[in-house]
Amino acid sequence: HFIGTAEMKKIFEAAGPVDLYLNDACLMQGLEVAYQLKDQAKVIVGAEDIAYGYVYPGAIKALKADPSIGPEQLASHFIKAYFDAYQSEPDMQLSAIRTAELETLAGLVSDWAVLTLEVKDRAALKVARDGVMRFNTSFYADLAHFMELFEGAHDMSLPKAAELQAAGR
Repeated sequence: HFIGTAEMKKIFEAAGPVDLYLNDACLMQGLEVAYQLKDQAKVIVGAEDIAYGYVYPGAIKALKADPSIGPEQLASHFIKAYFDAYQSEPDMQLSAIRTAELETLAGLVSDWAVLTLEVKDRAALKVARDGVMRFNTSFYADLAHFMELFEGAHDMSLPKAAELQAAGR
């Protein structure tokens, strides 16, 4: 079974906010997931692609040693233990998001998208779309890589091209 991101938001609204939320499932560290939880969790840890499962003992030990440890510090314990345990996996990745920054990021992405529609550099969009690093399925792509590819192919002679380039950066 599965749960959608809008349903996750409703569950957190009913249960109350948390300091740290661990997404122990594949493909859950996308902007669209984190944005739904931005008001419900201070820090979100998750995998953008394949998740191998958390290694809990080190983080639990750190929490027992210092019950007042902050969510960012505890997240770093989970991430370090994860990387130590799965260092031989070629596609291993895990990250932490400070949700307080998500409103700003979403606004920047939205502003960039609106400007992209004005500039109409379809060739650069095609290069970015076709070349972007994708996670597991074609639906999930790396935003930073998409932006890098777009910038590399962007036609700077188009009106507002410099403004779009600055917005992407």
